Amino acid sequence: MGLNALFYLIILIVAILWVRSGIQRRQDIMAGKKYCEENGLIFVDGKIFEQHIRLYFEKEGVKGWANYTIDKDGQLQWVKETPLEKLQHH
Repeated sequence: MGLNALFYLIILIVAILWVRSGIQRRQDIMAGKKYCEENGLIFVDGKIFEQHIRLYFEKEGVKGWANYTIDKDGQLQWVKETPLEKLQHH
């Protein structure tokens, strides 16, 4: 295998990993959106951070946010409080 072929192989691997990462991040945000729909919340936005995803939501004019991670089974694991618990304290 020549150097050019090795170079293109490395670029291909990096591109595949980049695309997979983008797809996974979108799926993680969509899981938060689904949670909002199932619990009567308005999904405002989702932002990916290194250690968690931040879900921005609204209910009856009250805006809030909550952090979550996704476990290996694809389930949301809330950091501290769920959005519904946060709304109860408001």
